[in-house]
Amino acid sequence: MTEPESTPENLAKLFYIYAYSRGKFVLSSGRVSSYYLNGKQVTLSARGLYTSARLLLERIAGQSPDAVGGLSFGAAPLAAAVSALSCCSQLQAPVSSFIVRKEPKQHGTRSRIEGPFYRGINTVIIDDVLTTGASVLSAAQAVEEAGGKVKKICVLVDRLEGGKENVEKQGYRLESIITRRDLERFDRLLRQKYPLFTTVLELQPVNWARLAEGCREVSGYHPRLGSTLKQEITRLKSELGPLSVLPPGLRSYLLRPVKIAEFSVDPESACDQACRSLSVDFTGGADS
Repeated sequence: MTEPESTPENLAKLFYIYAYSRGKFVLSSGRVSSYYLNGKQVTLSARGLYTSARLLLERIAGQSPDAVGGLSFGAAPLAAAVSALSCCSQLQAPVSSFIVRKEPKQHGTRSRIEGPFYRGINTVIIDDVLTTGASVLSAAQAVEEAGGKVKKICVLVDRLEGGKENVEKQGYRLESIITRRDLERFDRLLRQKYPLFTTVLELQPVNWARLAEGCREVSGYHPRLGSTLKQEITRLKSELGPLSVLPPGLRSYLLRPVKIAEFSVDPESACDQACRSLSVDFTGGADS
């Protein structure tokens, strides 16, 4: 495989295809949202992690940090990848990585920070998705309490829900690589091109016959994908029977191949990727 082009546009495509879902979701803050971003679907994939780390490395280069890190699960793969890439970068001297635990561990050093860390260390805090800013602020506070310095905060996606303002009120500079608007732009394009298929996915109760009709719309642009999608919908109808609503996981599963066909960062193999995404039986439940 050739080295992927690491651009904000390609990062937005990856997030839209694999991480963005529409529906009714309760966020970690307790707020209800009409969409959800599962950033780990991007940052724990090979291409997604590589693209994310390259873009983050470009943005921290001017800060000359000694280390990058953030709050536990969201930041851990990103910090490790940025650190590894920095060893062969002409933009930035090698940087170490660290993670901040949500709570101090109850044994050993009882520290919140894991990884090479010392008083006076210059850091950049990173994370995948910014909503309220609570995660990056918690990480920044832990770093400063341990004697480190925070030069900047960088995130992959800003949901534009007040997080940037909250972070800057505390005196930190924040930069995002993409925002919610980039993902909404792709969603509008998809819905304009496939109005029937995207609409029937949200009908209540589920109308399997209309979903099959929607596959003809897909076939008009991608014949093999449309046929494969129709076969999968026929199988699901037989196995699941009448449903009052498509679970979010199942809706995403059926929409993802169309997203791949339209927005893949590897357009030459997009159709193969799209059909292959339907090759594994969907087994998710109502909460998937």
